[in-house]
Amino acid sequence: MAICLTQEQIEQIYQHGCVSYPFECCGIILGSINYETSEPEKIAVELIPTENVWNAENAVIFGENGENSPRRRYAIAPQVMLNTQKNARDRSLDIIGIYHSHPDYSAIPSEFDRRYAWSGYSYIIVAITNSDVNFYQSLMKVCKQPNNKIVHSYPLLPIFSEKSGVFPHTINIHSWCLDENQQFHPEPIIIK
Repeated sequence: MAICLTQEQIEQIYQHGCVSYPFECCGIILGSINYETSEPEKIAVELIPTENVWNAENAVIFGENGENSPRRRYAIAPQVMLNTQKNARDRSLDIIGIYHSHPDYSAIPSEFDRRYAWSGYSYIIVAITNSDVNFYQSLMKVCKQPNNKIVHSYPLLPIFSEKSGVFPHTINIHSWCLDENQQFHPEPIIIK
């Protein structure tokens, strides 16, 4: 199965990762599954950026005593997950995935990511480096008006060019899905 995202959703994940750097960002992906295509597709409708609540207490709960920094772990508050699930259901949507960033690391799931993943969800990981943050900050300078207000939430200079279909600035983003043997497999991302 593939997950379908818009250019704006990819940019939103990338921007969330840049703003959160050097810590991991995280968020929830709402959408639905389209079974009317030859291959069923997960259709992302909305991204819900969440706070990364990883801390020393969570490290103890998850048996990660040595890793209590949100630089290498993320957690979404259970109440946020429950409220998001309820609100999604009221809108005839489902939670179809989770996204998070890997600061200064590849967009490949860690062992921790695998151990605590839920099957059926898409897990989108974006790798964010210091050069990504510098690139993003330079774009945001272009987007500011003289009174220092941002013109809109997305850069005026697109990160993704629809004409050429290539990224002028490469975004290292991948989606993963857990199989029945608790192993991650790459999941295609379709940009719609």
